[in-house]
Amino acid sequence: YPNPFNPSTNIDITIPQMERVDIMVYNINGSLVEVLYSDLLSSGFHTFRWEASRFTSGIYFIQVKSGDFNRVMKSILIK
Repeated sequence: YPNPFNPSTNIDITIPQMERVDIMVYNINGSLVEVLYSDLLSSGFHTFRWEASRFTSGIYFIQVKSGDFNRVMKSILIK
């Protein structure tokens, strides 16, 4: 949230136990443009902020992977 956003958006996640979490941002062409987080993360609620001021307006996909969980969310950057 928010979505659409300018110039930043938050990604909220809750994980049940300590495990590796990867949060990656892809452009509309499927190219990886930024890794927001890639490491072990303790259990609980966490918020990550994507500062996208250096990117162009458009549709981006934020992928969150943790254990067997894999979710892709569409975000729209409007400048």
